[in-house]
This record gives sequence, C-alpha cells and structure tokens, in this order.
Amino acid sequence: MNSSSIMKRTLPLIIALILIIGIALTLTLTSKKKTAPKISNPDEAFLTYEDLVIKNKDAYNILKVRYGYSTTLDLIDRHLLKNANGKNYIDAITEEQLKKAFKDKYGLDLDEAEEDKLEELFDEIYFDTGLKGQAEVFEMLKLELAKKEYTKDMIRKDQEEHDADEDREENYFPESDYKTQLKNNYKEDIAAIVVPYTTQNEVEIALRQLGIKQSQDKKKWVKVVEDAYGDPLTIEEIKKAFIDLYNSAYAYKVPTYPTNQLVLQEGDHYNIVDGKIVFNHNNFDHDSKLVYTQKQIDELGLATLLYDDLVGVQDAEDLENAKFYTYQFDRMYSGKYYLVLKIANAAKNELDTVLENGLTIREEITNKFIDNKTTNDRINKEMAKLRKANNLVIYDPFISLNYSLQVSDYKQTKKTHKTIVAKVDGLEITADMLYEELVKLYGVSYFSDRILYYYVLHLTEYNDFFDPKTDKLLTKEARTKYNDEFAEIKTRIKQEYAQYASYITMEEFLISSYNVQTIDELKYLLFYRDILADFRKGFADVEKNWDKYEELMNKKYEEFFEVRGIHLLIHIQDDEGNIVDPEEWTEYQINLAKELTELIKQTLKKEVTGSKTYATIMSRIQDDFNRSPRLVAGYDVDSPQARPLDDPDALYPEVDYRYSKFKSAGFVLKYEDLGTITPGQMVKPFEEAVRYMWKLNDEEGHHDDGKARMYDNPDKPYIQTEFGFHIFVATNTVDYKYADKENKKLPTKEQVLIYIKATEGVKGISKEEEKQIQEQYKALSEDVKNAIATYFMPIYNEFKGTTSDSGQMPANYADMFLIEAIKNIVESTNTTFANEEYRASLVYYLNKKYESSQRSLTYKLESDN
Repeated sequence: MNSSSIMKRTLPLIIALILIIGIALTLTLTSKKKTAPKISNPDEAFLTYEDLVIKNKDAYNILKVRYGYSTTLDLIDRHLLKNANGKNYIDAITEEQLKKAFKDKYGLDLDEAEEDKLEELFDEIYFDTGLKGQAEVFEMLKLELAKKEYTKDMIRKDQEEHDADEDREENYFPESDYKTQLKNNYKEDIAAIVVPYTTQNEVEIALRQLGIKQSQDKKKWVKVVEDAYGDPLTIEEIKKAFIDLYNSAYAYKVPTYPTNQLVLQEGDHYNIVDGKIVFNHNNFDHDSKLVYTQKQIDELGLATLLYDDLVGVQDAEDLENAKFYTYQFDRMYSGKYYLVLKIANAAKNELDTVLENGLTIREEITNKFIDNKTTNDRINKEMAKLRKANNLVIYDPFISLNYSLQVSDYKQTKKTHKTIVAKVDGLEITADMLYEELVKLYGVSYFSDRILYYYVLHLTEYNDFFDPKTDKLLTKEARTKYNDEFAEIKTRIKQEYAQYASYITMEEFLISSYNVQTIDELKYLLFYRDILADFRKGFADVEKNWDKYEELMNKKYEEFFEVRGIHLLIHIQDDEGNIVDPEEWTEYQINLAKELTELIKQTLKKEVTGSKTYATIMSRIQDDFNRSPRLVAGYDVDSPQARPLDDPDALYPEVDYRYSKFKSAGFVLKYEDLGTITPGQMVKPFEEAVRYMWKLNDEEGHHDDGKARMYDNPDKPYIQTEFGFHIFVATNTVDYKYADKENKKLPTKEQVLIYIKATEGVKGISKEEEKQIQEQYKALSEDVKNAIATYFMPIYNEFKGTTSDSGQMPANYADMFLIEAIKNIVESTNTTFANEEYRASLVYYLNKKYESSQRSLTYKLESDN
C-alpha cells in the first residue's frame, strides 16, 4: 500500500464546495482569522485508559469539523419549525406520515416487516447516524417532513400572492397546465368487462366453448353450427357471452370455489329487465368488479381501446352499428390478448369534480404542482430564508464558512463569541450544547475508534518496529521505510492544503480529509495500518486456530452440495402479479397443487427418454398448460358441461383439457433453469429437496455423470415453499472436492500451511526459504488446492477479514475480537469517564456491533451459537 491510499476517503463537503466555487471566493470566507467558540471544559479528559487520554477539546474539534455543520442546522431548524408563522410543524407530523416516510427511506413497512429484519435495520441506522430505536429515528424523520411541509406552505403563499396581483400575465400555476393534467390524468372511470388471454388460440377456444366464433369477415361474433358460420350473436347474447367468459376466467377468485364459481352474478352485477341485461356498476363504485379507473386502464394498456375506440353498450344510441366490444382479437396489449365489452363511461371529470379523498381535482393538481416544486434545493432555500428572518448569526468560523458556501446571501459576522456557536431568535447554541449533541449522535463511534487505535498500536505481539511509549521506530529498516513514506505524505498533504489555505486551517483540512488533527498523526496511521494487517493475519494463524478451522471445514464439508437444476413452479398470482404464499391458498387449491404435481411427475416419467430431456418436456408442459382452456364456469369441474369441446375418444383431441381444472383454479405454471445451487441460496424447504437429490446421487455414485434425475422422495413427496409447489430435477450433481479422493480426505494442516505461506508470504525469511516454500506449493496437487480453496479459504478470510470488491469488509472474527477487546477496556475499572453514564452507552454500542457481526457471519463455531 502506498501513501496515497493510507485512508480511503470521500471528498468532504466543504472541500468540494471550495473546489467548485474556486476563485469566486474571497478572503471574507476564511475561517482562519477568527477565534472559534470554546467548550467550558476543554482540557478535561472525557475518557482515560492507561496513557490514553481523550480530552474534550480534541473530541469536540474532530466531531465539530466532521458533523458540526449539519448538527447545528438541525438544532436551529427544529427550534424554528416549532413556531413558524404561528404553526408547530414538528408536532403536526402524524404517525401515518412517519410510517410512510420510514418505508420510503428504508424500504420496510413498520407494521408488516419481520421483527428480526427491523432489528437489523435499526442497528444499521444506529451505526450510521447514532439514532437509537424507532423513537429517535422518528424525531429525525419529523424534522425532514416538517421542512417539507413548511416549504410547501411557503410555495402556497407565493401562489396566493402572485395570483392576487391583478396585473399578472398568468397564474402562478398556469390554467393550461391544469387542463393538461385533467386531460392526461383525470379521465373518467369506465365500466367494462375485461378478460385477458395469453394467446389468440386461447381466445378462440374460450369462445368456441360457448358456441361462438369470429365471423368470416372478422367484424362480428357468430354462432357455431356444426363448425360452420351461423347467425350473428344478438346484443344480449354478446353481453351474456362476456359474463360467461369473465366467470370462467376468474371463477377461482370466488372464496368457496369450486362449490360456487360465478363472480358476476345476476342481482349483484347485472339484472334482467324486459329480457335485456342491464349491468349494475353502483354508480361507478370502485369496489365494483365492472369499474376501471384510468390508472388501471393505463396499466392494462387499454386506454385507446376503452376511451377512443369502443362505445358503451349502455350509452350508445345505435348499437347495431356501434363498436362496443372487441370482435377482433388479433392485437396484443401489454403482452396479452383481451376480450373487452365496454359498458358505460362515467361523467367526464371537471376541475371542480370532488374526488374520493374530499379534494376537488383542481386542489389535488395544485398539491401535485406544489410537491413537484418542493425539491431539496427549494427546501434549503426556504429554510435559509426562515433562518435569516429569525436573525441567524454563526460565530464559529468553520461552520460559518460552510454555511456561506451554500447560502450565497449569508453575510458572515465579523464578531466573535467565546461560547456561542450560533444563534437565532429564541435560541443560542453554545459550544457545550453542540458538543453534547455531537457526542450523543457520533460519540460512540468516535470514542470506540480512538480506543481501537490505541489498542492496536499497543499490540506488541504484532508490532516489532514501533514503541508507542517512547514514540520511536525500533529498527533501521523501519525508520527507512516509514520515514520515506511519511515524507511523501507530508509533501502531498502540503500540496493539497495549498488550495484551501486561504479558507480553512490545516487542522480543519486534516480532520475533514483524514480524521486527524495534525500531520504527525498520519505517521501513526501508517503504523496502525500495518500492525492491524499483521494482527488480522496472526489472529487467523493456522497453527493457533487449527481446531476451529477443522471444526468449520468439517461442518462445511457436511453441509456441502453442488447441484445444477431445473424446475416447474406451480403458483398463484394476485392482481398485481405478485406470488401468493400457499399459506393463503384454499384447502382445495393445496390438494389440487398436489394432484398437479403427481400428474406432471407421471408425465415426465413416461415421456423423458433418449433425446427427450427433462428440460424439453418440462418446457413443453408449460406450453401445454398455457394453451389449455379454462373450464366453463357454473358446472361441476369434472362434468362434460365444463369442457364442452372435449372428445375423449379422439386419438389427437383438438382441445386438450388435461390441465384445465388446474388453470381454472388460478394456477400458473413456470419453467426455470436454476443454474448451479449451493448451500444458502434457496429457501429452506427447497434447499432440503436439492440436498436430498445430491445425497441420493452421492449414495448411488452418480456425481458428475450429467444424468438428470427428478425429485421423487416418498417420505416428502411435495416441495412446498412460500412461492408454491415445485417439481425439481437435478440435471447434474458435483462430488465433494477432496484433497485425497481415494481416501476421501480434506486438506491437512500441513497442506494448508504451505498454501498460505506461498500465497501470502512470510515476513523475515531468506530467499532460500522462500524458494523452498514455492517448491512445496508447486508439489501440491490441483485437487489439494481446489479443496483448500473450497473448504478452508472462505473460513480463513472470515477469520481475518478481507475487503470485498465494493471496498466493504464483511463481518469477521478478527473484528469481533477487537470489539470485545474495546468493550473490555470500556468496562475496565482502569478506564474513567467524565460522565459515568457514557460508559453504558459505549457498552451498548459495542454489544450491538458484536451482535450485528455475529448475525452476519457465514461460518459459525458451535461456541458462537
């Protein structure tokens, strides 16, 4: 590692802003020439342990530079928003708003998420922000939402003032924009019967089951008379046909299916009046199965069809010549074919139409316009105005500089103050107040890092080059190495700082960029870097930990499987296309899924031969399933009336009803190639089935033979997961990766030691010794190397910790050891705190860090369970 990569850092905000604004800055933006407000007890030790002394002033300076700007503004804004224009914006935020904001920000629903998932998320939030638990997170969200609501009110005020000007050229939100919104997003509801199909053939069969076909000129539907074209359907027959088609498509949605099958029923959804069907949409009630909103219509891709092409069967005056249904079905809409009967249009919406939420359309559109204007930039500008209106003064030069870089009209004060960092009307934020807030939010992270830093520098077992007590490098080699590297760092730092020297102090630059206060401290970071690396390697020492490695390798060996597989998934989807957990299926559907599983298994056993592979037949079964018609609703599912086109005596039946009963129950069949499956990839029931197939092949000696075998376990005949029922086929299984295949042995300690020494190197050995190690490594067989890479290296990396490609270091045993070491120091009677309550806060934080790491481990020792 060279000096330029001593710390991976992001460009601090203030540094980035100075770079962006560049020569536009003047020396009036400097933070150097003013004295910063001080805390009341700067030289008092916050924490002491042996010769580690963390003084308040050091903690305050670092925390202030890193987090003081945003924390100060949060304190000010929370105060101002409690009484802005006579309104308490903070307290006005509702729990409903907070829950929605939480879900939007973090992706979890507080009312529906699993408890362990929420615990993990709150831990992550705590580590990132210092906010502990839901109550503190909600306080943060309250502030964010309050700033948005205040900004919206300011936009409304601008609108009112603008629109009150009689000389205005146009309204704040132009009337043309309202009309565009009305036209595009507030079209009237439509009553219709909409039935989806996968293929044209499926449409044709659905119609023929009702004795209907498309006319020869494709401009109407006609009756089927001995496969010939009969008379055209009357309007009432067309209506009845659509009712039957809809009921056949959605019969499974009736809770008591198959006992009751009719979704659209006479008396509820339609009535017979003077021999005519009159549809009942309950004044376009959105709960009616016949009513579609514009959003639903757009999602189906039927907007042009329903709004422009078709007329309502209950609206049109001349139905004989009107197009009110899709007599043609040769066009796809959003990937599906639809049969559509348009019933009626609701009254056209106007801007003063009242919506279900109680707002007029104009009011809702206005709210949308305001939401669109409520950008982060607008929020920042409105909050800056509010602070200015309340006489904001920032005395701390560094925080003042930050603010002036982002709020162009802020005039930095020339005055100084000994204790006050910033003030607005009714609030003075002292350095002590700011320090207290910074410690509350970020102190646990800062102090634990400082203790870790101290602890690592004093790890004498891994540090043979630096004496932290005398502050001296112990060998000539170390002095040459580190002095040269440090000289390079100092030169680079001075060059970097030259761009900012007019604006911020060297200390502020170093804290912002490297989290240290002096250049000399960077030297210790070099020591820390190398000692920590040696500690990680030493902590994971093979000799010292072989018993643990052997335990985990044997466990990994026992859990090993590697299977390539394919499956058919029997599942049900809700209206949004989401998979429904079988826990929510009816008993009838569960039993039917088992019946379908057996049917597919028997088909596979019968038809998979020679060139007809499992993949080919499973793919064909999916296609056959999709082509199968749904049963005609209203009849017993096993009756001939439900399958009117069935010809059981035909050698090659025109219509195959094999899967119709299952399709009519709401099932969808999906074929997938799952690729290679290893432990931990799949949900537990499915993984158990995959493991069963691997063990079966292992017992019968069929690994790596490329022969596909279907899961058919008599003790557990069905693979049921949260996704549905699976028919699984293992297309190949891979044998254990043995170091010694003949004797079925894992790598030995000696083989692993050679591997690690050769691949990672050994400090302080001669070239001859290095040559000997490489020769031993070359002598290892490929089987040994593969076995080490499979069973040992993942465990070894989790012991010492290895940075991932993304730059993150996953949970590891070395870090957990260090967390425990820090906690022992915190709990030690030799450690003193200025505020004894803070000891408990640090212990809580470290316990949480340890638990989080432990949860995330892949390889867990029995002692950790």
